[in-house]
Amino acid sequence: MRKKYNKLVRDKVIQHILDNGGDPQYHTATEDEIPRLFFEKVHEELKELAEAETQEKRVEEAGDVQEALDALCEYLGLSKTEVEKAKIKKALEKGQFKKRIVLDES
Repeated sequence: MRKKYNKLVRDKVIQHILDNGGDPQYHTATEDEIPRLFFEKVHEELKELAEAETQEKRVEEAGDVQEALDALCEYLGLSKTEVEKAKIKKALEKGQFKKRIVLDES
């Protein structure tokens, strides 16, 4: 029985499956599909990072999160420079997350 995925994969995954004797069924995402697929991929990678149990695995998964987020930003037309500027602006206005403050009520 074939396993169903219906998820965005890295560019070389199909060739890897073919090289290993597999018979993948795949298509190029349509413009209607791609926003959902990108957000699902970022969510998937974040979940894998949250579940990583070793530092080595955390580094690998953090790289996957960054790759997925970079691809999403590129699709949305957001440059790394403008995203970094927004990050800095928000940090200056509201701070970062270094103090690990949890707001319980307001």
